[in-house]
Amino acid sequence: YHVWTEDGGSSYITLAVPGHLRLVNVGSFEGRGALNSDISFPHAVADFEIWNTQPGESLALTVYLQDTLPQTFYNYGKIADTPFENWYKFDYDGETGAKHSEGVFQVFLTDGERGDNDLEANGKIRFTGGPAAVVAGQSLIFPHIVRSDDENTSLGLINDEVNLLTG
Repeated sequence: YHVWTEDGGSSYITLAVPGHLRLVNVGSFEGRGALNSDISFPHAVADFEIWNTQPGESLALTVYLQDTLPQTFYNYGKIADTPFENWYKFDYDGETGAKHSEGVFQVFLTDGERGDNDLEANGKIRFTGGPAAVVAGQSLIFPHIVRSDDENTSLGLINDEVNLLTG
């Protein structure tokens, strides 16, 4: 699909899923919530759903970009320990996440797990994320909800992967 980039230019992103699956509601994410200004999305952020999965099914989405690959991949949505939508680094953890592979990103998703924004094994994966570039030498610190219950909400600052401060 064709996207408008942050610098006012345009680019093409191709998304590929296994043949029995269907990509629907494909578009660019216009942004909710703030991400650290040291991170940019030179190819925009993809926003789409994958239908026809079996509940709990795992799959590999391939993301082909028109230009050079950025360094990392970020996702926007809920994760198991944070019931609120937020940005998080989406590196491959052995089950889900994104990794570089021969000039493309392979994005590993499982219905109902990290990367599926509704966190429900319901035969549909809801995804918002994209390849991100990081400004060299900058610290990647942004707010992150660590825990929330009826009486307390704990906030923290995360630096890429490490929880620096909670309270």
